[in-house]
Amino acid sequence: MKTAGNRKHGFMRGSAAGRNGVGIPKGFYCDACEKEHSASVERTALKHFVGSDVLVCDRKYFQMKDADFKSQSNKAKAIAKLKRLQSKIALADSKGLKSRIDFLATVFTHQLKTELNSYQLYDEHNIGERDYDTCFDMHDGDLVVHGLIVLAKKNYWLKANLKKEIGITCYTQWVGVYERIESSIGMESQSEQLEGQLAFSI
Repeated sequence: MKTAGNRKHGFMRGSAAGRNGVGIPKGFYCDACEKEHSASVERTALKHFVGSDVLVCDRKYFQMKDADFKSQSNKAKAIAKLKRLQSKIALADSKGLKSRIDFLATVFTHQLKTELNSYQLYDEHNIGERDYDTCFDMHDGDLVVHGLIVLAKKNYWLKANLKKEIGITCYTQWVGVYERIESSIGMESQSEQLEGQLAFSI
């Protein structure tokens, strides 16, 4: 089977059965959409992707490739965004919550966690591990985690980087926090509210 991909980011791409006239295409579970797709949906097999082999629909695959390109080409803009958000992440209100979620989503999307936590950005940009920790230290850490998972469910590149950076076990725990909040009384519209508020882009 012919494969292609990006070894740097831990995946190889392979053609799914039926795509090249080999075998009979079947329905499949899309790791990006987190649901079953019919046999007619084009899919891509990702080998050794964040520790496992998965299938994703081509729509999400090409969205992820575009996000990968943008994350590499827009790092300077991402760092500038972190600097703008730095003064807001310690606010104890809804604006602060949104800023904390946005700050962390930017860190993970642009693969800046290592640089941030090792203070490689501190001398030039005055941002570092303390800012990352602040995002979880404002007594609303579960809501921050919930907001990140809301975004990750829409952005497969963010989801993949979260799994890579915090590990599968921790990511699974974060999904548990998300599900608990979703099922809580009075929180039914939390995801819809966040999706409207978090216009995440770089």
